Amino acid sequence: MVTSVLIFIQALAAVLLVLVVLLQRSEGGMGSLGGQGAHSLMSGQATGDALTRATAILATIFIISSLLLASGNDRAREARSAVEQAAASAALPPVAPALPILPGQTPTVPTAPLPTVPGAPATAQ
Repeated sequence: MVTSVLIFIQALAAVLLVLVVLLQRSEGGMGSLGGQGAHSLMSGQATGDALTRATAILATIFIISSLLLASGNDRAREARSAVEQAAASAALPPVAPALPILPGQTPTVPTAPLPTVPGAPATAQ
């Protein structure tokens, strides 16, 4: 639940951050991409200060949410007890080391008997 809220906040902050950066006045390049509607309400300096402040706030929110999500992920990994970790490692079959194949040799694949199901008829192999 908390993770979902943090992901939503991070996504919203990212979208708003992109929009605020695109609205900022540039000194060249593509010009005023956001239009002149916002400039008629405030002076050029006041608009620049507000957009700079909004950019800093949104960037801070984005970074904090990223750090919280990363720390929550670390806690979720460490939540497994030693018993759970031992059971998980014991459930894996041991892996045989790979042996080099020399020239002139043919690789052989070890075979194991197939497991039988109780009550199933025996099959000839």
